[in-house]
Amino acid sequence: MAKRRIVLIGYRGSGKSSVGKALSRLTGEVHIDTDQLIEDATGRSISDIFEKEGEAAFREIEQHVITRIPAKAGIISTGGGVVINPANVQMLRMNSYMVLLNSDTGVIKRRIKGSDRPSLTGQSPADEIASVLNERMPAYRRAADFVIDTSKTTAKEAAGLIVEKVRQGKCSIKE
Repeated sequence: MAKRRIVLIGYRGSGKSSVGKALSRLTGEVHIDTDQLIEDATGRSISDIFEKEGEAAFREIEQHVITRIPAKAGIISTGGGVVINPANVQMLRMNSYMVLLNSDTGVIKRRIKGSDRPSLTGQSPADEIASVLNERMPAYRRAADFVIDTSKTTAKEAAGLIVEKVRQGKCSIKE
């Protein structure tokens, strides 16, 4: 496989962390989860940061953490809102394949049910997923080299699809 990072983007519940771990096992490359880096750096949970300091403070911490990720890192799972900041996308894009993991809203709702992450909009879970996805999808698509639908795949299957696309050189295709 090419010696480029694979950066996973997408809405929460789309499988970024699970697929990232599966990709790491499949390729032998190190896996880095930006949300975990944030929690490690601050000693606090993502939900605690959001609740006590708000989204703007969280996004500042997120950007700081992203700037410190080594250029040679193998697999990077990002937070769902990383694409909001174009500087994040620019930093993550360097020497990377950017992969959008996307799932049906019903699948996402099932996957994140019971999550301790705070609401971004104050809407019902289904309405929030629909509105935030609608808002972020253009940024996800601009950032992505290709899209993998994780609605009906296991993390291992999605990882295999990503490796296959990278090996075939199909990484500048918007699907």
